[in-house]
Amino acid sequence: MKNQFKEMKLTELEKAHEDLIEEYKDLRFREVVGEMNDPVKKRRIRRSIARAKTLIHEYKLGIRKQEEQG
Repeated sequence: MKNQFKEMKLTELEKAHEDLIEEYKDLRFREVVGEMNDPVKKRRIRRSIARAKTLIHEYKLGIRKQEEQG
């Protein structure tokens, strides 16, 4: 999943970021309830959120350019 974000466009990254946040919230809830089987998954999702945020920030700063279609 690390390299998957680098191939995404800005709109796809923002959607993936929102989805990951929702998944992280769900995992936190399941951890409190006691249903969580894979505690390492929470760490992986947190890191994926950080990767997505970093790439979104790079797009907004202009470090990464959005591919023009035409």
